[in-house]
Amino acid sequence: PRCERVYSFSQLCDASEYFNILTHRALDVCTLNFAGNQWFSWIHRDDLVNIIVTALGKTEMEGVYNATSPNPVRMKDFCNTLGSVLNRPSWLPVPEFVLELLLGDGAKVVLEGQQVLPKKTQALGISYKYADLRAALKEIVG
Repeated sequence: PRCERVYSFSQLCDASEYFNILTHRALDVCTLNFAGNQWFSWIHRDDLVNIIVTALGKTEMEGVYNATSPNPVRMKDFCNTLGSVLNRPSWLPVPEFVLELLLGDGAKVVLEGQQVLPKKTQALGISYKYADLRAALKEIVG
């Protein structure tokens, strides 16, 4: 029998992360969306690659697996941690209409957030090199 696998990566990196990093580069400040209480699920690229490689080698993996860090954070914590890692302030709020102009329909995910957990991935025993946000961001930005 023929076996096929389909991998879908609709949001490997939330649009707000790109927006924060781009804003930092332009203004030397990290942005915060409203009160920043929305959940932000993230994953370091090395951990994502590890999950993909594991999935390619394990025929018993079926169904949907969330490729996210086991430690989602609130947006305000992400912004504060990013600001700390970059040695920049994290205080500039971004109005909702600006995000909607820049991100279109993608603004909904940024404004509402999602707390996605990798329960099935962890049940397989997959380990995360960068489960901690600070360590992941330090590795990314040097």
